[in-house]
Parts: sequence; C-alpha cells; structure tokens
Amino acid sequence: MTRHMKTALFTLGTMGDIQMYLPLAKTIQAAGHELTFCTYSLYEEKVRTQGLEFQAIPPHIEADFFNQVYDAVKDKNFNDKAETAIDNLFTFEIWARFEACLEIVKDCDLVICHQIDWAAQVAAEVCEIPWVEGLPSPLGMPNEGFIPFGLRTCSLGAPLNKLSWHLIAVVMRHTMHKEVQAFGKKAGSQRKDLGFFSMSPHLNLLATSVNLAMLPGSLPANTIATGAWTLSEPNYCLDERVLQFLAAGPPPAVVGFGSMGGNQEDGRKTAQLIIDALRSQGQRIIMQKGWGHLDSTDDSDILSIDYIPHEHLFPHAAFVIHHGGAGTTTAAAMAGVPQIIVAHGVDQFYWGETVFKRGIGAKLLDRKKLTQKALAKRIQFVLADYDALRRRAQTLAVKLAGEDGTAVALAALERFHRQHQTALSFYPGEALAESL
Repeated sequence: MTRHMKTALFTLGTMGDIQMYLPLAKTIQAAGHELTFCTYSLYEEKVRTQGLEFQAIPPHIEADFFNQVYDAVKDKNFNDKAETAIDNLFTFEIWARFEACLEIVKDCDLVICHQIDWAAQVAAEVCEIPWVEGLPSPLGMPNEGFIPFGLRTCSLGAPLNKLSWHLIAVVMRHTMHKEVQAFGKKAGSQRKDLGFFSMSPHLNLLATSVNLAMLPGSLPANTIATGAWTLSEPNYCLDERVLQFLAAGPPPAVVGFGSMGGNQEDGRKTAQLIIDALRSQGQRIIMQKGWGHLDSTDDSDILSIDYIPHEHLFPHAAFVIHHGGAGTTTAAAMAGVPQIIVAHGVDQFYWGETVFKRGIGAKLLDRKKLTQKALAKRIQFVLADYDALRRRAQTLAVKLAGEDGTAVALAALERFHRQHQTALSFYPGEALAESL
C-alpha cells in the first residue's frame, strides 16, 4: 500500500524549467499526496492556475531578468560566460533562498529538486530529508556514453568517458563552481560534487523519452528515464485570428525562442532575420514573441502571437524553428513535425544534435552563428527532404504518444518512499577526485 507523502518541489530558471515540473506536480497531487510547488514569485499565477499549492521563495525577480543575464554573457568567451551565468542565475541570493528552503524542507518526507537548485539540495541534505533530482536531459548526467565537449557531446570510449567526468568535476570544483562549493561548505553540506553534473545519492528522474533522447548504453545508478513530463491543456481553443491565418494558405513555419533572445532590440533584429530567411524560401510564418522579444508586425504571410500551448499550435506547422529547450523539442516531436534548432546555450545544443541524428530536423545552428544565409540553408535542407523528415517525425510521435512519463516518475517516487531508501554512495567521482 502506498504511504502518503508530504513533499515539496523546488525549481528555478526560465519558463521551461517551471513547465517541466508542473505535470509531475499535478500527477503527485492527483495521487493523493501533499505537494508544495516552490519557485520565484514570478510564476505564482502559472502554478496556481494548475491547481497546485504555491510557495514563493527568493530571489524575487521580474520576467526581463533572464534577458538581462543573456545580455551580460552573450559577448563573453565560454569560461567567462559560464561563470557569469552561474553567479547571475543560480547563486543569486542563494543564502536567502537556502533559508527559505530550510523552513519548507524540514516538514517534508522527501523533496524534489531541479538539477541546479543547490540551495534546495543542501537544505534537504542538512535536514537529513531524502531528495530526488529531476533532470530535463542527460547532458549533465555523468555516464560512460559521452562527455560534454564545450556545449556539445563526444565519446572517448567508456573507460575514458567515465574518467573524464571525474576530471571535469575536479576542475570545475576549483574554478567556476568555487562559489557554489563555498556556499555548500558554509551551509553544512558534506558534498564535494556540488555544482553542475552532480546528482542525488537517492533517486534521479530523467524526464526524457528513450525514443527521443540519445542516451548512453546504461544509466547511472539510482537513475530512471521516465519518459517526458508533458502538460496537456485539452480545453484550450485557438482564437479566430489564428484559425483564419491557418486557413488562408499552406501550413506555416512556427518560430519561437521561449525565454531566450536578449533585449528588445536584439529580438527585433533576430525576428527580421528569421522572417527574411523564411520569406526567401516562400514560407508563411507564425512568430511567437515570447520573452525573447521576437517582435514582428502582422502581414499577409506573417502572424505575430503571444502564448499558445505547443500541443495546439505545432501540429499546424510545416516545421518549427525554436531554441532547443527540452520541452519545446519534445513538443515538436510529439506533434510529428520537422525541427530547426537555433541553440542559445546549455542542453539546447544536445537537443539540436539529437534532432539531427534522429533524422527529424536540420543540423543545429549556434545562436552566435545565426545569419540569414545559415538559416536559409537549414530551411532548404528541411524542404528538400521534407517527406522523409515528416514521416520519421510522425513515426516518433506515435511512440511518444504511448508513453506516460509522470506515471512512471510517480511510481518510482512512491516505491522509494515505501522502501525508506538510505543514501547510497552513488557518485564514485568524489573518492576518485580526491586521488587525482
């Protein structure tokens, strides 16, 4: 018999980082467990609309915060960019966040944490409450199948891959993760792997589909690939303006960069570049503005829109041009349409590589190398091989439709809770790192 769980879910980041956890939270709550969704006050309405209990925790930010961070790092080299992003995004007001997390965690049976919510992870550790990590992609997961190479992936063979992850952890602990490590030590953490690529010693839920993601041959201990966590909005209806545009011509290209993109000037320039590339190939366009400020004016071949759930918009697309977030990539795959990914950072490069290798889209395009010519080349690739790309995308969509990632995740959480699993020595990198 499943025991009642009192749990809290902690996440931070852009809308995609929130959207990822909403379906899991709803599934846990629907099963009769008590759950509090803890994140920035910015997302309170989004969370409460889903019928979830919400608790705002620091930092308290505005929507434009992420564009400000993007502007701060876009012209830096990789190492400086990574360190600045960590400082600005993930350790911003970390002590205030930690104190708020402590108050919530101490009354929980277990907690669920975003991979980079180090304040929540350490709060659970010092309160001796088991914590479960949710991962949007395998990019930050130590494994024998591949290693990060900048923002891409490569394989040196299983033994060297395994060793490389340990070396990376050692190097990062003394460089870009030094502030994170200092926070953890002062807060009472015993972990030496605190930072990117660290995982829970208890249970890790990889919220991706084995049919879509390129996974290593075997997953790390205590890690389950559940399938994607998708949030359905079945009662949503497209408005008349969108329906009229769709009916007025062939399926359009749908464009959206989510929370990525920078300031309004960058957004307008990027939008015009994309419009010019699509028009040069005779494509109609639906442009989703998003927090990336992809501003454009309506025209006979362009419709500018705000938020429309992917599940209701993407199936009408000829293909989708997007930033490569895990949720958006999965949504386009579930819609059965080809994709062109313009990766801005982090795991977006992984998803761009995956889409190309799966044969459901064009070769990824680095945001720093985005030009009208480069994008037009990828549009031409999609159009030239459109039938084959769409056929493979639709075959994959059928497989994804048969999965229920949140049900698998719930079963794993309930099983873990029943067993009262104690902390395992999951990451041997700590012991190895000390000897290097």
